[in-house]
Amino acid sequence: MRFWGRNWYYIGGVLFVLLAFGMGLWGCEHMSRIRVILIFSWMGMLMHQFEEYAFPGGFPLISNMAGLGETEHPERYPLNGRQSFVSNVLFC
Repeated sequence: MRFWGRNWYYIGGVLFVLLAFGMGLWGCEHMSRIRVILIFSWMGMLMHQFEEYAFPGGFPLISNMAGLGETEHPERYPLNGRQSFVSNVLFC
């Protein structure tokens, strides 16, 4: 669980690449239109999470400093790694 909690955005990036190849190579003509829209929407969310947290990253730090006013330890609270993991993986 510790590995998953610390690397969830990298796992999502790999999943995005696999889905992109799958949708590109095998197409989406055998799926319903709504399923294709949902898959591409999920792919967009996976890529967005990767760029927010991994490359170029910096979202939790900036969010804590600018949005929530935490200047003493901006890398810890109120938007910490566990809260980001739960809200992005479980609720998304």
